[in-house]
Parts: sequence; C-alpha cells; structure tokens
Amino acid sequence: MLNENRKIVKVVSYSGYKNDETPRAVWVDDREYQVREVLWRKRVRDLESGQTVEAFRVKIDGEIITIEKSESGEWSAKGFIGRQS
Repeated sequence: MLNENRKIVKVVSYSGYKNDETPRAVWVDDREYQVREVLWRKRVRDLESGQTVEAFRVKIDGEIITIEKSESGEWSAKGFIGRQS
C-alpha cells in the first residue's frame, strides 16, 4: 500500500566507515523487508523542520521507497507502509 505520509520504521544497516552507512533491511509493522538495491543516497534539508536528513532511495521487494534518517537518529519511510493481506 502506497502512502506519501512518513512512517517511523526500524532500519538494519551496514556500519563501515561510519554508523548506519548503508541500509540493509527495513522493519515495518513487525515485518522485515530486505533492501535489494540502493538507488541513491543524499543529504537533504527537511523544509518543514529545517534539519538535515540522510535520505536513501531503495528497492524493497519490488517497491521503490525513500527512507530517511533524522539528525536525532530516527528512521522514517515515505511512500510505503507495507502490503495488506
């Protein structure tokens, strides 16, 4: 189900040179989705809060979503909530 609202999610990421360097999986509503491919990665300023977020456009189980990590370390997903049964 697609949704343009942000949803707080848990992200499992690879930590190499820095912490949370590359997302590997996203947990939404107690379900794990493997990140198949990172399409792009950017540091962007959130227009609403004025904070800088690290944004990743990723492919997950046939869906393309954007996940963002805030300055506080909180992850959110935009454009994806999970599939309904």
